[in-house]
Amino acid sequence: MKGNQFFVLSIVVLSSVAVGCIGQATQELEGTLWKLDSYVNSDGNVVSVLPNTKITAQFQGGTVGGSAGCNTYSGDYTINGNAITIGPLSSTRMYCTVPVGIMEQEYDYLTALESATGYEIEGNTMEMTNADGDVILIFAAPELEGTLWKLDSYVNSDGNVVSVLPNTEITAQFQGGTVGGSAGCNAYGGSYTISGNAITISSIFTTEMYCHEPVGIMEQEYDYLTALGSAAGYEIEGSTMEMTNADGDVILIFTAA
Repeated sequence: MKGNQFFVLSIVVLSSVAVGCIGQATQELEGTLWKLDSYVNSDGNVVSVLPNTKITAQFQGGTVGGSAGCNTYSGDYTINGNAITIGPLSSTRMYCTVPVGIMEQEYDYLTALESATGYEIEGNTMEMTNADGDVILIFAAPELEGTLWKLDSYVNSDGNVVSVLPNTEITAQFQGGTVGGSAGCNAYGGSYTISGNAITISSIFTTEMYCHEPVGIMEQEYDYLTALGSAAGYEIEGSTMEMTNADGDVILIFTAA
């Protein structure tokens, strides 16, 4: 896919101006990629998800699915207000050995999920409870920091909203004042500051590879980094993040990966 590749680090400085806050949307059960933070295990203890494992749940149109840590799973659900019924659940049948305890964690999670009878969402947190009203699962919705964001569409140099080219991937991960990821061909990094939902992204640098395929990949990369450097605000709703410029126009649309 990639042609001559030179891994010389260059500095490309792109500045942006922060503007006032954009209101943060309240998360909903459906349409959000929920990531498990903690759960009640088979011993009845609340424990955190094992390091380097990821358990997710996405509810949409009566079907729930995601990753149980090793296997993917799916099943049906019904809701009535904040009451929920889930199951039966089915999953693939892989067996993972690393990290230690991952299969026990998966069993406990799926057992708890099927026993859920209620849920409550406050901010970016969802708690699920059993028939006794005990909290058995705690999920978090995607937030700016700590989420791998995958670009869906962007405003190009002609001012048009276009989708990312097929067979290319552009990502962004924000953490502790540093943003980085893949711009499609090159890796990039930079700095950011936030104030509420206002954001300033600056000092973006990239490697200096040149990719020939697919056609337009380098133009896409330039447009993406230019738009990222001009971002002044962001809003997250469900699993989607929109970034806007100083005029309030949407210039980047990401999905939580």
